[in-house]
Amino acid sequence: TANVITYNAAISACEKGGKWQQALALLDQMREKGVTADVITYNAAISACEKGGEVSESASLLMRGMEEGLFVEAFSMEKGLDKLDLHGFPLDTAKALIRYFLDRKRRSIVAASPATKGTSDTRVVIVTGRGNHVNSDGRQGVLREEVEVFLRQELEVEVTVPPDNPGRLVVTV
Repeated sequence: TANVITYNAAISACEKGGKWQQALALLDQMREKGVTADVITYNAAISACEKGGEVSESASLLMRGMEEGLFVEAFSMEKGLDKLDLHGFPLDTAKALIRYFLDRKRRSIVAASPATKGTSDTRVVIVTGRGNHVNSDGRQGVLREEVEVFLRQELEVEVTVPPDNPGRLVVTV
């Protein structure tokens, strides 16, 4: 019988082969067979969708994973600012998390009551780490650099790298 490890391997193969539809079909099959998806499953499926340009599918998967209790530990507060900690997440999942995080922050700013409008901080903190780790393929970690490029070029937001902590990005929403 197929278990979560077998499905994870198959979904990961779909991701590497550019077959996002098959990755989603396998994820659905897991549910039908009563096999519980884990963070590895969702990382691979999200990555397949991101690589296939299916950002809305990626966002749906992220929400589904969050409903199952995954990814929620990435969100917290730090010194009054909303914080997203991307430690341990691959780049494609990080992108989906960032889109969700910034959208949620924008919505909270828009939804602020008239009395508090303009007083809420529009900055957030995104923690990537400095990239001092070495990936399994022997390459130096590049999450911070890739996330910074994604924020500046694709999402077109203002990014500041604190000089005393290069593993953090302060983003103005």
